[in-house]
Amino acid sequence: MRSSARFTTLPVAALFDGCRSGGSGSALESCSDAAGTSQFELLSITPRRGRPVGFASLSTSLLGQQRAQQEEQQAGRPLFSHVPLFELARAAAGPAIETGLRVVKVAGDGRCMFRALAQGLARNQGRFLGQAAEEQEADQLRLAVAEALCRTAARRNEFASAVYAVEAEDKLQNYCRRIMAPTFWGGEPELLVLSQMLRVPILVYIPSREAGKSGRGFVVIQQYGDKWSKTKSGKAKRPVRLLYSGSNHYDLLLK
Repeated sequence: MRSSARFTTLPVAALFDGCRSGGSGSALESCSDAAGTSQFELLSITPRRGRPVGFASLSTSLLGQQRAQQEEQQAGRPLFSHVPLFELARAAAGPAIETGLRVVKVAGDGRCMFRALAQGLARNQGRFLGQAAEEQEADQLRLAVAEALCRTAARRNEFASAVYAVEAEDKLQNYCRRIMAPTFWGGEPELLVLSQMLRVPILVYIPSREAGKSGRGFVVIQQYGDKWSKTKSGKAKRPVRLLYSGSNHYDLLLK
């Protein structure tokens, strides 16, 4: 017998009242709208050996976009300057090293970015997610991204920067098929969507040594949701801090 999935992280839980769980050991399988019409299916796929498909690679896809921007500039064509990208060169030359941050490891199963974000959101609320709850909430975050980018054009238009980040690498139609596989990595488009949807600042760090700096610590390379860094009363919001490593993996950083 299937039971309704519970959503404790997302304030947009009402969007997914029709989500169902496939039971022990399986991912969330589908979501339906208020009319009961099936909208999304999170595929249960046995991971294949080798590199997963996704949008998390800084060294290839995102830095490749920067090279494309340079070529556009040299050719006198308009730049894609409105697209937020990871910029390792700027990170190496600019921000100071932050210390006093603790690494919380998450499983590298294709959900690592979603897992780290789900765990970070929970920790900011004073909660700890066990392995099963972490996986479930990671899958809920994935479904939230699919709802935002793949359901309707009107909904998609609310996340224009994320759509641009997707289409810089692949056709949106292909992306919408692949995002539902639990082995599909999360990265730039998904962070753009979730920071806006959750109205929470998200900081992405790399180890200081990867930014060419001496000393032990971490350097911020990108920030999402800066407009939501404060509450309406002006109080600073606690960000979620993610650690990105050169092996295309995300962990959580706690302060």
